[in-house]
Amino acid sequence: MPLSSRDPLFFSLSDVAKGKMPYSKEAEMFCLGAMLIDNELMDSVFSKLSPEDFYEIRNQIIAKALFGLTKDKKGHPVDLVTFPDHLRGLGELDEVGGVLYLSEMVESVTSLENVNYYVDIIKENADLRNLIHVGSKMIGMAADKKSSFEEILNRSQQMLYDLTKNKYRDFRSFRDILEKLLKEWEINYKNRDNPDKQLGINTGFRAVDNILLGIQPSNLVIIGGRPSSGKTAFALSIIENVAITSSKKIGIGFFSLEMSAKELASRLLCSRSKVPMEKVRKNAFDESDFSKIFRAAELMVDATIFIDDTPRITLQELSFKAKKMVEMGASMIFLDYLQLMSAPDLDEHGSREQFIASVSRGLKILARELEVPVIALTQLNRGLESRDDKRPRLSDIRESGSIEQDADIVCFVHREAIFIHDEDKRQEVKNKADIIIQKNRHGKIGDATLHFEENFARFDNEISDTRYLN
Repeated sequence: MPLSSRDPLFFSLSDVAKGKMPYSKEAEMFCLGAMLIDNELMDSVFSKLSPEDFYEIRNQIIAKALFGLTKDKKGHPVDLVTFPDHLRGLGELDEVGGVLYLSEMVESVTSLENVNYYVDIIKENADLRNLIHVGSKMIGMAADKKSSFEEILNRSQQMLYDLTKNKYRDFRSFRDILEKLLKEWEINYKNRDNPDKQLGINTGFRAVDNILLGIQPSNLVIIGGRPSSGKTAFALSIIENVAITSSKKIGIGFFSLEMSAKELASRLLCSRSKVPMEKVRKNAFDESDFSKIFRAAELMVDATIFIDDTPRITLQELSFKAKKMVEMGASMIFLDYLQLMSAPDLDEHGSREQFIASVSRGLKILARELEVPVIALTQLNRGLESRDDKRPRLSDIRESGSIEQDADIVCFVHREAIFIHDEDKRQEVKNKADIIIQKNRHGKIGDATLHFEENFARFDNEISDTRYLN
């Protein structure tokens, strides 16, 4: 609910400029006094507030002292007799106003039943002050003119994102976690013969899903491949399967750092309609092609797919936009591709490898915070091209850093045809693609063979074979 000018928590910019900040003296005194009266309140109060949430310096000092005594409160009562001695030992009694101020706090408590109400007021005011602090930083960066607009915008978005990310998140008891887990497993058991109703997201490729058993929320999935191997086509084919043709349609957020939104839409449309991209490029349509395209478009038009084609996006900006996409219905986030992320503060990260490592870690954190899978495409080193065995390995990931460590699943798109120069031999394997799953934190690894149509840049299940490696 927006604040009004009559609300006690409303503060105008002129008030802030005069040094007035969101703060309730009465709420802070009441809360601290209540803990001196009933030490058992300390646990519940400090589970929601930190000492820094108190605005007055003397109240912060008192709160920090009380917080430091929470472990000893059962054996040593904390009251108007013992607490002043404790502050005196810290050299802080006079700084907080002596016994007189502590007595005033205790006398301000009318009923211990109101403690939670005053805790909420203190927390709300602290959040508002933090927001004012972020706003002041944003104004300062803009007025300073030492950074570009894009850098200021990215840093501002990150600060605002951190405000929401760092909001208090309660811990959960093992009992609650266990009950939720059993409910999820019961649903899986009842729907074991209906993959569309199972938990986790299937890719739509039987051979791949036989190994992965569904991509789970909070998973970071890495799809690697050499240029022209088909990694973007594989990602788009997954999107087609889960967002367009599946009975359980999934919302998608797609960050394209290489292709425009128009190019991506063109590829999806050609893939679904099975009209070759070559015809589009040459403007060589016939009536049959247009009929296929319009039928495909009718199927695709209601799909929940959000595309961001910002070419030099930062991790901070991506995180901010991904959160908005999830709020609008996205249940999977794709990034194509990881090495094209912008690094405006590269000096802070050191080498390029360290920066990419920080990005991969950031994507894993993002997946956990948003509780959706994040699928990031990545380039591979040229080293594999000089080997006799062209099958990708984890060590082939370009600027790998900690990518393989952060990822829950790492798979590679491998098409033998792109390494064969003899045309006759190439024709024999041109439609074969292996999805090599080399890391699966919670399951098997192995190879899944799919059918690849180069003309339409699409994968499908016409050929499927699963080979487990463990």
